[in-house]
Amino acid sequence: MWAPSKPEKMILRKHLLPALVCASSISSQASVLIADWQHTAGSLTPDSVDTDYITSAVASTNFEGYATSIDQLSGTPASLNAGTDFDEWFTYSIVNDSSNAVTYSSVTVDTAAKDTNRLFQISYIIGTGSETFLTTDWTNPGSISDVVRAAVEYDFADFTTSENLEFRVYWGGNANKSSNQRVYVDSFQLYAAVPEPTSAALLLGGVGMLMLIRRRSR
Repeated sequence: MWAPSKPEKMILRKHLLPALVCASSISSQASVLIADWQHTAGSLTPDSVDTDYITSAVASTNFEGYATSIDQLSGTPASLNAGTDFDEWFTYSIVNDSSNAVTYSSVTVDTAAKDTNRLFQISYIIGTGSETFLTTDWTNPGSISDVVRAAVEYDFADFTTSENLEFRVYWGGNANKSSNQRVYVDSFQLYAAVPEPTSAALLLGGVGMLMLIRRRSR
């Protein structure tokens, strides 16, 4: 069994250990945008998909009727009880390559309504597993009449999976009149976490140094 000599121990202590400590202290994850729906003219297909990470992506709805002729994905939910009903939603489905696991990190969602008595919640489902909600309660959307409306980011504990993934934007609450029934999703962006190059380089450099020391000792 190989044991480092005194000079080799000094090299390890001086070069390898600091590199490994530094690598472990650096944030090992960075985010990359892997699917981007801007719903240009209400399109259900994303404007961009990073196929290095996922195979395909598509949006759909379970609304009885929805519009694709405007620059948001739009639906008209029924009069829903915002406390209990989960009857209608927009869905964003990700098809993964089963041989390529992806680490997911966050989503950004821009939602709006003609009547802010409408409320929304966001969830995701991994494969055929249980549903996890990103929002802790029903949330007020932005107004469709807002000139500037920013998407809201929802972070979650990073999870890695090669299974398919589904996100849902649920709607509830009652509009004050029939002309204000519609709800909207303007953009939906999904991010994955990837190792930062600095951390990876430090770790690889440290491993390479250790291999070189072992080779020289032979």
